[in-house]
Amino acid sequence: MRDRLISDPGGADVYLDGQMKGVTPLRLDKLKKGNIKLEIKKEHYGTVKRDLVVNPLLGEIKIDVHLKSLCNLSVNSTPDGATVFVDGKEKGVTPLRLENIEKGLHTVKLTKNCFSVAEKKVDITASEKTKVDVRLESVCGSLSVNSTPDGATVFVDGKEKGVTPLRLDNVMKGNISVKLTKKGFETESKVITIRPSKKFEFFVKLRQPVFSSDGRFIDHRDGTITDTETGLMWTREDSYVHLGRYLNWEQSKSYVDELNTGGYTDWRLPTAAELKKIYEIKKSNTDKDGDIIHIDSVFSPGGTFWYWSSEEQGKCCAKVVLFIDGSIIKNDRMFSYERGVRAVRP
Repeated sequence: MRDRLISDPGGADVYLDGQMKGVTPLRLDKLKKGNIKLEIKKEHYGTVKRDLVVNPLLGEIKIDVHLKSLCNLSVNSTPDGATVFVDGKEKGVTPLRLENIEKGLHTVKLTKNCFSVAEKKVDITASEKTKVDVRLESVCGSLSVNSTPDGATVFVDGKEKGVTPLRLDNVMKGNISVKLTKKGFETESKVITIRPSKKFEFFVKLRQPVFSSDGRFIDHRDGTITDTETGLMWTREDSYVHLGRYLNWEQSKSYVDELNTGGYTDWRLPTAAELKKIYEIKKSNTDKDGDIIHIDSVFSPGGTFWYWSSEEQGKCCAKVVLFIDGSIIKNDRMFSYERGVRAVRP
């Protein structure tokens, strides 16, 4: 069997199973029956590879091959250091000059940490040097976190990042949760919006917790109080101090559902037993009228003295607790005079 090889342009090197046999145009004689690997290459042109099946019974076979011109491609970015992909294959980082690129339409993609991905369709021709210039769009900003006193541990979205004073670069744009903790001080948290190419400065004056006179209650000075005996957290203000009006049971339920005191959103109506836990006959506070109620003075004065519980009584009523004498009674849920709620969580 004989094969006749012609290439456009001519003068291309011909390899059979890795061995050079000559240049095109080329006639190959006495090829053995079977499979062979054909490779045709020429400087400044793309390589063509084919698998041939040799069959002496077929006689002479003419093989025409068109070699594609290889071109140059220059890729630059602002800022530089972007990784370049051509047709999905990584080629290097900018600034980058690529040689031996086949002419035609190619996809050029640039990626860089903290910058948006840039992608272009590029038509590369042999007659000119093709140049791609891309200005990458930043998707990160920076965050500076300081505290008084310093040495607070900083967490971003739950991950520890260091201690104050702290600067964080390459922070992805969007909302992030920042938390500061330090032994002997209250934990401080805030949701921060990071904007591209902008610096956000977050300063916190750390607060030491305030304890009740007997050490049972901790005033976190963010509107919340923790009972160390039960582990429950209460609002320092009741609904009357907060809103300046009385609430029936349904209104109290809606009130706690929408409450976000201290940044918490899981407030609820307390049970009667939970309310009785913070009623203490030996402690005194004052209600809206200046009269004595029996709740620790760490709680805000000026509130009401009837508090709704979560416990419903039949179709009409719910339990309320009186903080004058600690009694628990059944009350119509639509009744609101001198009623209110002190929210609790969890």
